Order: sequence, then C-alpha cells, then structure tokens
Amino acid sequence: MAAAENLLREDLSAIESIEATIEIIDVEMGKDPWYLTVGKTPLKRVHKLLAKLGSIGVSTDRESMVSIEVDGLFHKFMEQVESIFNNLLNQLE
Repeated sequence: MAAAENLLREDLSAIESIEATIEIIDVEMGKDPWYLTVGKTPLKRVHKLLAKLGSIGVSTDRESMVSIEVDGLFHKFMEQVESIFNNLLNQLE
C-alpha cells in the first residue's frame, strides 16, 4: 500500500517510481512458491519473472514448441502481472 501511495507523489523520481513498482510486483507475486525461489532480492525476482515471460513470449511468437506446463505458467503469470498493473492504475486514478 505504501509503495502504491508513493507512486501518487508528484515529486517522485524515475528511480523511486521503478523501486515502488518492483516492490508492488514482488509483494503480489510473493504468494507463488516458484516466484520466491528465483532470486534473493525483489529486483532479482522481478527481473527473472519478466525475463522468463519475455523468453516464452518470443518462443510463442516464433511458433516454437512450448510445453503445456510452460504455456500454462506463462498465462498464469501474465494474468497476474496484468492484474497487478491494472489494479495499480486504478489506485492511481
């Protein structure tokens, strides 16, 4: 909640905005066991999550073979990330 409130500040620097966004994603995604194992810090976890989503997205766009399990995780995590940002936008309005 504090991170979302920080994003409402008008004098927020770009770094502060990024840090608040990472904190929000980390808290929301922290409910998933896989997510918690991919890094020791919020930044590393968010980076790994976004890299994984990007990699799977590229494979899908190239019509490469993606396992059903990986495809399921991709959709699950994409829905979670989209939900986080949609909720964030609603809080900022």
